[in-house]
Amino acid sequence: MNTMKNKSLLLLMSFLLIGITNLSAQDDSNYVAPPRPVHQDKPKPNILDKLYYGGNLGFNFSQYGYFAGISPLIGYKVTDKFSAGITLVYNYYDYKVPGYGEFTNSIYGGGVFANYFILQNVFARVEAKVLNGDWLQGGNTLEEGRSNLFPLLVGGGYRGRINERASFYALIMYDLNYDPLRSPENSPISYTFGVGLGF
Repeated sequence: MNTMKNKSLLLLMSFLLIGITNLSAQDDSNYVAPPRPVHQDKPKPNILDKLYYGGNLGFNFSQYGYFAGISPLIGYKVTDKFSAGITLVYNYYDYKVPGYGEFTNSIYGGGVFANYFILQNVFARVEAKVLNGDWLQGGNTLEEGRSNLFPLLVGGGYRGRINERASFYALIMYDLNYDPLRSPENSPISYTFGVGLGF
């Protein structure tokens, strides 16, 4: 009887073991594994996305003559707040100096500049230029031949958005190398208004 009891117990355990095995081997055809995180490299910034363009045009007319100028620029955004770039300058003056006659001058040159945004639309600026032209000496006489001036401008400006890409800006600058006898400007303080793309 013991033998029969042992055989029955062994048979019952075999059926249980087979049933458990069948339960664990269910059909997994509908099982969907969770998505694995995909490692994506950040796209490398395009250098063209960091460039901006702009400049200004200037005109001035008076009873003594006129002035016309253009100053295109290109800049590079080093960070969100700091940028640097280059600018070109061409100015033409044609005016009459009472008692001395007509005076014309083509001034050309270029420079480098750096901007740092203190607030979202307010920035500090420093600019160094080299300008070549015919300069007046004391007594309103012209120097012999063309020569260079080296304006060093410090100041700041305000940027206003026109749309997502375009903006206007206004600058007030002070020339640390201002020479009242030779400079084409009437004052060491200058005001500039311009337009930029990507600035």
